[in-house]
Amino acid sequence: GWLIVFLVLTLYGPDFNATGKIIWAFGTSFGLQRVKPGVAIPYMALSAVITTDTKTRAKISGIQSAFANICLMMVSALTMPLVHKFATEQKGFTYTALMFGVFAVIFMWIPFLSTKQYDTPERLKLIEATAEEKLAVKDRLRIVIQHKPLMKLVAPIFCQFTVMALALGA
Repeated sequence: GWLIVFLVLTLYGPDFNATGKIIWAFGTSFGLQRVKPGVAIPYMALSAVITTDTKTRAKISGIQSAFANICLMMVSALTMPLVHKFATEQKGFTYTALMFGVFAVIFMWIPFLSTKQYDTPERLKLIEATAEEKLAVKDRLRIVIQHKPLMKLVAPIFCQFTVMALALGA
C-alpha cells in the first residue's frame, strides 16, 4: 500500500513554487526509498524459502533480475504514451503511476501467495536448534567472520562507512 502511495505522490508534482517543488520531490522520493526495501528484501529472499540448493537459488535470482529488467523496459516504453493520453501531464503522470503501482502490487503478491516453503525434517530441526540456542556475542562474531560470502559483502560496506566517518570527522 505505501509503495503505491509514495509512487503516486512522487510523480504527482503539485503546483508549488520552485522551493516547494524541490521540497516535495525530496520528501516523496525519500519516502519512496524508505518503503522500497520493505518490498524488495522479502521478494529477493524468496529463493531461500524455495530451495537450499545454491545453484537453483542463483537461477531463481537470475530469472527475477531478468523479469525485473523486462518490466523496467516496459515501464520506460509505456510511460510517456500513457501520460499523453490524459488532459495534462500532471494528471497523466499521477494516473500512470497509480496504474503501474497497482500492477506492481498485484505482480508482487503473486509470488508471495504461490511460493511453497521448502521444509525438510532436517531443516526444521536446524531452525529449532538455532532458535533455542543462546550464543555469546563472541561466538556470533566468529560465525559471521567465518561466513566468506557474507564477509565479501560486508567488508566493502564496512570500509566505505569507515572512510566516510573519517572524512566527516576530519
